Amino acid sequence: GIPSSDLPFIFRRFYRVEKHHSQKEIKGTGLGLSIVRRAVEAHGGNIEVGSIPGETTRFEITLPLEMVSMDVEDLSGEANKTTESR
Repeated sequence: GIPSSDLPFIFRRFYRVEKHHSQKEIKGTGLGLSIVRRAVEAHGGNIEVGSIPGETTRFEITLPLEMVSMDVEDLSGEANKTTESR
């Protein structure tokens, strides 16, 4: 897991947890979680983290669900456009 003192910072660009047990094997720049957070927030979602140091880390991503309604005729028209342009 991630130490609680590091949790407030893990979504910052270029942040890497110091003294990570596998830091020698992992060659990262610290951008991954920053990119994930921006993508999730761009879709109106949220990302949360829970961690037990030395045991586990859990990330929870929630995204809004939006229902989109289309007529079947609209869908078949879109399919025809796709095949015609090939």
